[in-house]
Amino acid sequence: MARHNYVSFYEKLDKPSKADARYIFISCLYRRCNNTFKLIPIVEDNYACPNLIGLVFGFSVNQLMNGLADDNIKRYQNRPWYSSTVHQLSTTIVTLSRHIQHNSIGRLMLPPNFNARMASECSSVVPVSVVSKQMNLQIQLRKSDSLTRCISCCSLHIIMNDKTKSPEDRKHAENMWKLHLKTISQQRTIVESLCKQSRDKEFDITVILMDEMSNKHSKLPLLVNRPKSISDGDRIGLDLTTVQVAKNQGTHKYINLEYPIIQGITGHDSSYSVSLIMDALTKLDAIPSTIYLILDSCGSNKSFLVFGALGFILSKVPMLEQFILLYPSTGHTHNSCDGHFGVLSKSSMKKDIYDPEEYVQFLESLPSVTQVEKSPTIYEFENLREYIHKPAGLCSNGQIIIARASDGDIHYSSSSTMNASVLFGVEDNRISSRLFTSEFYTSSFSPTIRSAESSQVKLKLESLMRSGKGMLKNENHKRFIDYLDNMGRKDTSDNDPTLTVLKYLESCGVNAGRIPKRPRP
Repeated sequence: MARHNYVSFYEKLDKPSKADARYIFISCLYRRCNNTFKLIPIVEDNYACPNLIGLVFGFSVNQLMNGLADDNIKRYQNRPWYSSTVHQLSTTIVTLSRHIQHNSIGRLMLPPNFNARMASECSSVVPVSVVSKQMNLQIQLRKSDSLTRCISCCSLHIIMNDKTKSPEDRKHAENMWKLHLKTISQQRTIVESLCKQSRDKEFDITVILMDEMSNKHSKLPLLVNRPKSISDGDRIGLDLTTVQVAKNQGTHKYINLEYPIIQGITGHDSSYSVSLIMDALTKLDAIPSTIYLILDSCGSNKSFLVFGALGFILSKVPMLEQFILLYPSTGHTHNSCDGHFGVLSKSSMKKDIYDPEEYVQFLESLPSVTQVEKSPTIYEFENLREYIHKPAGLCSNGQIIIARASDGDIHYSSSSTMNASVLFGVEDNRISSRLFTSEFYTSSFSPTIRSAESSQVKLKLESLMRSGKGMLKNENHKRFIDYLDNMGRKDTSDNDPTLTVLKYLESCGVNAGRIPKRPRP
């Protein structure tokens, strides 16, 4: 990199300046003695590092000293610079840095069909494998476009690299791409600033982020060395959803709440998303007046049912005044949740995990995980859909506010993209409208609890036990069944801290008095 920057500066000079630059550099060095190759600047009288000089200027110390053997230094004044592999390698790395992508577990990835020639200014091509070996970098070339990319980034790059387009069109596309990147940078700044405000006790806000990890790294059993008898289709998927609360938790900046649910026992729809948000709200130390939800734009997070369910929550929680939903641009939603998933994926790759209980124990052992909720209550809000106003185009906006007005009615408003005014609580002139129809009364609606459907998963479990005979034990089978049967049956009263303390005292042999019990019919 040092040589690349120096040569880039050198090539910008005119011919007389290049000659002067070479002459000044070579003239400030001399051979200290005939038997050594130590180089000393005349001015500062400090030792110069021969290895550094060799790396920067592309030739060995022997070549340099042989070039200085003649007293007539001017004869080397027009000596061309030596173009070495170091220069080619550094130029290639600089170009690769513009195309490198990061996947969910932090690996360096290059786009599919990446042309190595575009990474080098010279005619010779430096293979990516050579760069990886020389610089000790784990760079992979993706065989297919498995990552969902931003439409603007993909389309604008095609126009910018299209030789059939006029220079004006390509320049205009480049300006649009820079404007797009500026917008993305602003969005990330807004999210980061809101998270810092959420951690500050002077601000009455809480920021909640939610995302789901790819089950590629959570299919059970998760083995370091998996036998061929257990195919990928035999394994049982475990959907892991992380809800992050931007609050300080020891040395960590987020409270990470994990929800591992076996795939197939409940639908991952809008009711599921809102239920996890409700569960996270019950774990807050205090309910703020404003809650920011940072979500991606998938259908289960961005729907009228989500808006209606959040409006219903506002009608039931007096101290909570508004939900502000922020949806970053598609393809640029990578946030702290993705970084957390990278930690989980890397950690799980080193362990053998056979059943859901072992996976829960693995999550609980991680310092960054605050709590694991393996059987959250999933509420059904589908009956609320018929009482919600559904204005056309609302779901296309990137910022949606669900708020309780002064008269108690629930209103909605929106902006096309994330607006920095949310950082300062500015009330703008956006138009708000009632969210619910006049026929809806919050007192007459109660969401039902969704029951889990585990019959199909149990059939797949039996197939897995046959395929993994010898690897999976009866104890693993029992843990699977218990995990399935307990899904959705946990009573929220079990989380009562008073009850937890009383039960602990009773287990220690202390007379804890009368402990509340569930009444029997």
